[in-house]
Amino acid sequence: MSEQNQNQKPNQKSRKRRILPTLLLISLVCNLLLGAVLNYKLDDKSGYEAIFRSEITFAIQRFEECEKQPDESNYMVGVSHLYAAYVMTEEFEEDNMVYKYSGEFYDLWNLAAAYPDEFQKHLDKLVPILKDIKKDRNFKNTDAMIALQELNNLLRATVV
Repeated sequence: MSEQNQNQKPNQKSRKRRILPTLLLISLVCNLLLGAVLNYKLDDKSGYEAIFRSEITFAIQRFEECEKQPDESNYMVGVSHLYAAYVMTEEFEEDNMVYKYSGEFYDLWNLAAAYPDEFQKHLDKLVPILKDIKKDRNFKNTDAMIALQELNNLLRATVV
């Protein structure tokens, strides 16, 4: 019996030695698969576009309220939504038109934050532009982007 026990002990040790590398290999394969799935999910830029649209929507709502009744808190919330929309434009694909005009969103936010009195005078021009940008599902409305650029130029000219 003792001879049998001695024969079984080396077999058990070799099984244990095979189990550990096998578990390590299985773990490695699972980690690689999980990494591939996460990379695919994290590389998906459509979430940024959805957030961009919602931030533009919130900015429109706040600025429309300011047009009806001027209110500093609504205005500042609208400005913060403009900033959030700008941040999302930086995450778009490089060939996306909104990405190419992200500087205009940055300038719009800066002008809104730095010159609130002057900026509020032009909300009647800004809101339709934002609505046009929001409703363009493919972000290919060059007219809206040019109008945004022109509004920024007008605001820059009035504050300088």
